Amino acid sequence: MPEVHEKADIPDLRPDQIPQIPQSPPTAPTFPGFDVPTDANIPDAKRPNYDLTDIRGTAFHFLPQSDQLSSGQEQTLDKVIQKSPHGPLSIRGFGDAASMSAQDQADAVRLGLLRANRLATELAKRGVPPSAITVRGDAFGTGAKVLTPP
Repeated sequence: MPEVHEKADIPDLRPDQIPQIPQSPPTAPTFPGFDVPTDANIPDAKRPNYDLTDIRGTAFHFLPQSDQLSSGQEQTLDKVIQKSPHGPLSIRGFGDAASMSAQDQADAVRLGLLRANRLATELAKRGVPPSAITVRGDAFGTGAKVLTPP
């Protein structure tokens, strides 16, 4: 068996032995016969700062690209109502945005609102007062979530 030591033997280094970190990135490489693009050092365009955090709440699944609830979610609806029969309930519908284009996002927000409204209608049919339900549509995300009070 090798001998066990309490602490590894680490030699002390002088500051001149530690590699220095450069202040700027290295220059673009050059290769014979290839031109480096002139935009090689231009930073990427700023992207919108979307809130992509996964929100809490009871999740509902919808048929692809529609506001029709997938079958078999009646028990989940009933559980939401049992927990908070008179509200308040907050519903966020998500539109499965396929890209960052403005048109895709606008279409996805519409789908998210349709999904949230569909859930609000189903909850109202089961006795939740419509005035106790708020809806919101988001472009990024899947299905919808219902948030009940803690």
